[in-house]
Amino acid sequence: MAIKVSQITTRKEFCEFERQSSLLELKTAEPEKGWDFYLFRGVKKSCYQLVPSLVRYVRDTKFTIRAREHAGLARGDQWESQIADVERALLDRLLAEEKALADFEKQYRWFNPPNPKTDTFWYLSLMQHHGCPTRLVDFTADFWTAIFFAVHDAETGASPAVYRLKCTNENEKDSGGNKLPRDCNGDPHRNANGVDMNQLLGRIIGYGGFAHEKINLDTDQNWKSRSAPAQHFGWDRPAMKTARLAQQRGFFVYNLDVRRTLHEELDARDNVELVEFVFGSDIVSHLKKRLEEKRYSESSVYLDLDKRFEEWLTGVLQS
Repeated sequence: MAIKVSQITTRKEFCEFERQSSLLELKTAEPEKGWDFYLFRGVKKSCYQLVPSLVRYVRDTKFTIRAREHAGLARGDQWESQIADVERALLDRLLAEEKALADFEKQYRWFNPPNPKTDTFWYLSLMQHHGCPTRLVDFTADFWTAIFFAVHDAETGASPAVYRLKCTNENEKDSGGNKLPRDCNGDPHRNANGVDMNQLLGRIIGYGGFAHEKINLDTDQNWKSRSAPAQHFGWDRPAMKTARLAQQRGFFVYNLDVRRTLHEELDARDNVELVEFVFGSDIVSHLKKRLEEKRYSESSVYLDLDKRFEEWLTGVLQS
């Protein structure tokens, strides 16, 4: 099923979009078993697809010739053949940086990384939060946070947009939802302790201690087919829960095969409900006013006290 596109050009159309979204807006921190709910992602231009920062880094100009050489990659290689090696190298580098890990543990005292270090989703969450390119794509469970990211500082004449993805949490038997990637048999990855996405992602990436048991998505009999009921994407709350992520009610959506963008994966799935709502230029100013009324600003969304004092000072000088 192709990703649907809906144009929002009037206040009436936006009110209907808001009303429909509120029906499945997640009101709690965590979805209960079997719940349906929406995740949202705001983008400043409707042409921006759901592409992980890792893909943009390797595919686009940020991945320079010097970076390619440093990673031991040939200049002429296509990005699809390089991206898995880059991701693995980034994770291996993170785990090799003992001082960096020590600094992280000082900042996030509530988390004690296991030994051997196999908590893949936590490492990816940490890297994503601090600007390192990963396979994760940021979404939010908060409707107006997505609106903020779409229209705040939107360029004149641009068509900002919000993606809305319908999610269903798994039931008590870890079935019936779309949270967990599933193999060609329709089963999530399990080990002796039950469902384990950390192990699955670790074996696909092949970093650290997972190198000897790497899963090749092109040859593994359980994962190589893209036909139903296999599901190659998943979603989850960030394993690293900071105050800012809690404020933004952040979620991550990811694809197993990093050579294929999340946009491409979701667009190819018949059982995925994903709509891109594109805002016309006439409605953007109205949405900015609504954000002001609801007190959504840089300081509130990012929990940035420096920015808040700056906003207060500006208000005092203008009054």
